[in-house]
Amino acid sequence: MRNFGGFILIAIDAPRNVKYQRILSRNKSSDKKTWEGFLEMDNRDFGENIENGQQVGKCMEIADFKIVNDSSLEALYGQLDKILEKI
Repeated sequence: MRNFGGFILIAIDAPRNVKYQRILSRNKSSDKKTWEGFLEMDNRDFGENIENGQQVGKCMEIADFKIVNDSSLEALYGQLDKILEKI
């Protein structure tokens, strides 16, 4: 575990198709509604197309713990509980 002075980084990600469906479900006006628009945003955030994106991928690479959030909220909470027990 890489601990930065008491800071612990937990990466939570989901497959692209799951993220896209969740974005459509929440129906936020600022969200991209097309698959292409979503991919553009996702690529930007992961720093794949431009250097000034959020660099989420680089943050995930150095995370102390990683969670794939591809199921229910209960499953996510269960994974988080296991991490909190380790911490």
